[in-house]
This record gives sequence, structure tokens and C-alpha cells, in this order.
Amino acid sequence: MKILALSLFLFTLPAQANPGPKFGPEFTFAQANGLKGEKFFFQIRKLMYEHLVLGQSEKNRFWSPEPDTSHRDIKYPKHYHSPDNWWFDISTDEGVVEVGMKPMTVDEFGIHKDRIQDAVFNAAKYSKLYPALFAGGGHISMDFSYFKDKPLLYRNFIVDLYNHNELFLGVFSFDSRNAFSLSLLEGGFHEEFEKTINAFDIMLGEDYSDIEILGTDLASKIYFSTDTYRDHWAIQTRSDKTVAINFDKAHKSRKAEARLELRGFRPQMSADVYYRQIRLIRNRLRYLQKFTEPIAIKERIKHLGKEYTDKKDYWTPPVDPQEAMAAFYDYVTEAGEKWEDHQDYLWPMWVSGGEVKKFNASLGGCEELLKAR
Repeated sequence: MKILALSLFLFTLPAQANPGPKFGPEFTFAQANGLKGEKFFFQIRKLMYEHLVLGQSEKNRFWSPEPDTSHRDIKYPKHYHSPDNWWFDISTDEGVVEVGMKPMTVDEFGIHKDRIQDAVFNAAKYSKLYPALFAGGGHISMDFSYFKDKPLLYRNFIVDLYNHNELFLGVFSFDSRNAFSLSLLEGGFHEEFEKTINAFDIMLGEDYSDIEILGTDLASKIYFSTDTYRDHWAIQTRSDKTVAINFDKAHKSRKAEARLELRGFRPQMSADVYYRQIRLIRNRLRYLQKFTEPIAIKERIKHLGKEYTDKKDYWTPPVDPQEAMAAFYDYVTEAGEKWEDHQDYLWPMWVSGGEVKKFNASLGGCEELLKAR
């Protein structure tokens, strides 16, 4: 592969001139009340309504469009508008409650995050729901239109996610069923990924800007790839949707809802965790905007082995935690983010098992010097 040199702008756009894309969350919560199916959803909507409507003062009360009067739970809507101009929907999917929300920029979400914490996370707790490690996913959707006039940035963003393969091998998540890491795909996928990117680079040299073709081509390569985990989940083919980076809704035929879906996130434990994650992605984009040439393709870490003999192997990131955190440390600090802001949501067993503490100790005095700069 021909590695192109990297050149940097000598300036960075001011924050207010570069708000970044809008992000839409998919918060997921598992039940702890023993209810199932329709009765479960009815109870959740009832409790949400009691908290957000009946339990609020007039100025803080949420409202909802008039529901279908033929339905038995007319009083308990699934769509809520906040008095300060944001909204969310609740639905169920395979035994979890999903909360979708109005897409917002990082700054907009920061303004509302405390209210979102109460309206969604506290209301979920009141409804006996909780974010669960292996139930649902904290998918993050990005407004695809942001990249329309930025084909190089889009290309570099995808390659950067591919290169920093630690992100979906434990850092943000490890989901071998519904948000499979591209790093673990087999059947010649990595060679095909490189060919696809190189072909797009040739188009970039000809001022080509139809970025949908990159996602379409990569989705095809994903679909025809293989993986060691598939038989365990009784999956016939690895869908181009059930991977950490889902290009499906960024295709031309879906312009009205065009979005790049990053599925490889564990359910966020709070609105603040989500805020810090999208802030990191936005600031990583700002970092990547400094490059005026395509960045090289090279995965940061190697995953460990391909033989899985125990069911727990399908739930355990196949990486060295210290190597993964070292790569993620670079991802965070290059983006201008503080390392201490991105440790609590790492793979839970790394946090509870002392791996994060061990990594921080390995930084020695370097981290203190970085803070002082």
C-alpha cells in the first residue's frame, strides 16, 4: 500500500465556527420488574407519564401530540416534548426499552444534558429500568449531511475508526453479535477494505465528492465476509447492519434520514457519559480536519487468537487491556480531550479488575506534565 504523507494546517478553526455534526442517541434500558411484552411497555409508559407530566410543575411539564384515542393506553404516550425544545420517543426492542431523541450538536446536548438526565435516566430508574452491559446498545447516530462537502474528512474518519480498532474491542464496547468489530472480520475483508479505500482515494484525486459510494462498497464487503463468532449466534450471514460501523442508513435512497450509525457503544450509564463520548468524537473530527491528505491504513492493536472454547469468550474483548488503553490514550489526547474524562466508561472488567489503575500508574509523571501544559 502506498502511504501518503500527512500535512497539517497551521491553524485550527475556532470552536464556534465548527460545531460539528448533530448526534442522535439510542439509550437502552433493561427491565428489573419481571413484566414482559405489552404489559411491560404499558407499565413503563404509565410511570414515565406520571413522572414527566403529572409530577412536574406547569412550566416544567412535558407534552405529547394527541395519541390515538382508540388505544387503551391513551393517557400514556410514547412521544414527549420538553418545554425547552427537545423531544424523545420510547419503544421496545427484544426486551429492552429504547429511547430515541432529537439530534443535537454537542453544544446543544451540553445545554440540555441535566434535564435529559432527569427526564430519561431518572425516569427510567423510577420505572425500574437500568442500562445493562449485555442488553441493548448505546448506538450513536451522526448526521450524514455534515460530511457531504467533506469527502476527505469522511474517508479519514472511517479509516481512523478502523485504525483505532481498540474502540470496538472493549473501549466503547465489545459486542460480537450486534455491533461486531471490523477488526475481527475474516474472509479477506481487510484486503478488500484497503482496496475500497484506495479506489476512493483515486476518486478524491479527481475531485469526486459522492461519498455514499464509500459506505455502499464497504457494506458489501462486510456482508460477504466471515467471522469466528457467527455460528455461536446462529447467524447465517454477517449483516452489514450488525457491525460497529453501520453504513446502511447513509445510502442515497434514504436521504431524508441519512445518518451514519456507530453501533459499537455499550448502553450509556448517564447523559453525561453520552455527552463526553460525542464531544470526543466531535473533537476527533476537528483533529482529523487538520490533515490535507489521506491518512494511512494501519490497525493500532492486534486481537488475540481466533479459537473460542468457552461461552465467556464471546463476551470478553480479545485484546491486551494495556495495549488497548495505550491506543485509546492517544486517541483521546490527540483530540485535545482530558484522559481522566474517558476512563469510567471503559470495559467494566478493566475498571473493576484494576487494569485502568495499572495503566494510569504506567503513565508515571507524564500525565502530570501533560496536565500542566
